[in-house]
Amino acid sequence: MKISSYSKIGSRQVTLNHQCIAVPQTSNSWYVDIYHALQIDYPKFFKMDTLSKMGFLMAEMVFPSVFSDRESVKDQVAIVCCNSQASLETDRKYWQTVATNDAFPSPSLFVYTLPNLVAGEIAIRNHVLSETSFFVEKQFDADCLLSIAEMSFQDRQIKYVFLSWYDASQAVSYMIENSEEDNRQLIIKQMQEIWMN
Repeated sequence: MKISSYSKIGSRQVTLNHQCIAVPQTSNSWYVDIYHALQIDYPKFFKMDTLSKMGFLMAEMVFPSVFSDRESVKDQVAIVCCNSQASLETDRKYWQTVATNDAFPSPSLFVYTLPNLVAGEIAIRNHVLSETSFFVEKQFDADCLLSIAEMSFQDRQIKYVFLSWYDASQAVSYMIENSEEDNRQLIIKQMQEIWMN
């Protein structure tokens, strides 16, 4: 296995494969600023919750750096997303629409109370027709995340795993490529370094 590409969104910093991406502040939303800096044209982005926006932006950087044709079907890629709070932020917003007696629960928020929707958004945008999943873990753990990717590679059709972690302050994604190399400890070390820097 090896890391073919990675992206990271932190507090006022965006990185793709060791290169910082300039993100001018043009709005009062960090994610909208990133969207504009990446010159994306995907209006559905503005309806997404924060978790889906983060995942979408991460994939918008990583997928084109590995696959030259966005429109081709990708049945050799698994999508694995992880965090420690599932969709808690959106759950709370949705509950506010339910809690008031005169309010009608928001269907547009309800759909995002499923944390795996971020994987679905990424799959739709990138024409991924294979496995998608979302795991909730206590904290970022490169060894655990890589174990999940390894499980995906048990399906011989899978050649890449888009592996991502999101929390309140930062997100990271890795495109892990299956190869004959047995360098698990090196990949774990690289994943940790990318997360920490």
